[in-house]
Amino acid sequence: VEICELVRTRRVDEEVADVTPQRVFCPLVGPENVLRLRYCGNVFGLAGLRLGFAIGAPATIRRVSALLGPWAVSGPAQYLGARALDDRDWIAAMKRTLDRDRVTMQALLDGHGLTETMGTDLFQTVRTPDAAVIHERLARAHIWTRVFDTWPDHIRFGIPGTEAGFARLRAALQKEPR
Repeated sequence: VEICELVRTRRVDEEVADVTPQRVFCPLVGPENVLRLRYCGNVFGLAGLRLGFAIGAPATIRRVSALLGPWAVSGPAQYLGARALDDRDWIAAMKRTLDRDRVTMQALLDGHGLTETMGTDLFQTVRTPDAAVIHERLARAHIWTRVFDTWPDHIRFGIPGTEAGFARLRAALQKEPR
């Protein structure tokens, strides 16, 4: 059973809030029945750290804490997370880089006829009847994408983030039959 069900709250996952602040749903705390989940992952280049936090009304946080018990976060994770969250200049530079990479990714996908896109600065999801075929062929080229059981005509691409990564994806997509 999901923790939000146990404490009778709604979960708002703000994983991409740092790159899309216009999508932030709640004010800093918000209603008592809302638990905001934030993650210090992709935007900060700390995906392997698995560091995140919850924001909610004090009573909600107390209920969640009581259900979860102690949840240790290592000293190095705390140190890196605090440094990342405090480095406003680096965050601003990363947002510009991610925005540039998203534009590059959309142009790359458009150039291969994959024009029906949606997503964030961290990934692009494409609607195409060839989703499964593209997924399989890119996997053979050691490029992982995500397909969805509930949306079989959608494929999600992580944004490569390096020119070499974009070049690999571009080359693999050129091999795609259309």
